[in-house]
Amino acid sequence: MDKVSQKILDDAKKEGAKIIKEAEKKRKEIEKETEREMKKLTEETDKKMKEREEREYERLVSLKEIEQRKALLEYKHNLMSKLFKEVRAEILKGDRYPKLIGSLFKMSVESGREEVLVGKDEKFITKEFIDKLNKDKNWHLKLLDERIPIKGGFVLKSEKTRIDASIETIIREKEELLEVTLVDILFKEK
Repeated sequence: MDKVSQKILDDAKKEGAKIIKEAEKKRKEIEKETEREMKKLTEETDKKMKEREEREYERLVSLKEIEQRKALLEYKHNLMSKLFKEVRAEILKGDRYPKLIGSLFKMSVESGREEVLVGKDEKFITKEFIDKLNKDKNWHLKLLDERIPIKGGFVLKSEKTRIDASIETIIREKEELLEVTLVDILFKEK
């Protein structure tokens, strides 16, 4: 029985060694597959992280560009506002104001019987000025004592119409028309 036991034991050892060898081979295959999968997963993760970083960078650059454009537009708007404010001041204090007012009356008067409203600080459009216009043009305009919140120019009022010939309104209308042209001239990119 010793030989039989030894034979069984030897066979068992051979079978065990074979099983261990196969298990070791299988373990190495699993390790290699796991390593390949880990490498693939790491590459995919790195790629996704890089794409995410690039998108975030592009988003930040776009935000910065938007902020810069907004700041530039605000600067341009402030510069344009300052320019038109200076134009208003120049018109009101300039020696061309009387001629401008005369022209505005000629363009605005419809019936010659309108009432005239002026701003509280108006110095040029006086009762004497209106009387002279009435005499020269054969009008019957009436300067009202009521003062309105305008700086320069006037408002003509009749039963059916109200014509705003205030400097603010005229410049605001011209500003809207000229703004695009002025922006193009002043801020043309080279």
